[in-house]
Amino acid sequence: MISQLSVNVFNPRLAMVTVLGGLIVALLLVSPNALAEKGYVGDEVVDIQRISEGRFRYPRSAARREIEGEVKIEFTVGVTGEVVDAFVLEATPPNRFEKNALKYVRSWIYEPLRVNGVPTEVQRIETKVVYRLQR
Repeated sequence: MISQLSVNVFNPRLAMVTVLGGLIVALLLVSPNALAEKGYVGDEVVDIQRISEGRFRYPRSAARREIEGEVKIEFTVGVTGEVVDAFVLEATPPNRFEKNALKYVRSWIYEPLRVNGVPTEVQRIETKVVYRLQR
């Protein structure tokens, strides 16, 4: 005969440590990318705030071969806050991470920039997607 025993125990100290630990991890994961990024409306430099991003994925083939690199991307944020017109400026090593980096950057959502109350496109925003293996 197989029996199953289920015990629910609430330990307030453990719960507090878990919550605080999660908060500390969340704060540590806030990257400089969470700060406003610079872009252009015409010739004027403006700050734009990223509010969401998709999941970062390290390409399996590169991870298996322990290849690291980075991709510099320029893009435009449309009036709805979505990334449009993203393209690669440079990549090291070439032909390895570009497709993955573009997919990641295109998943980002920004708070739409308003100029005199009108949603406005922000151009020439540059970012660098870095691929480093955790050792």
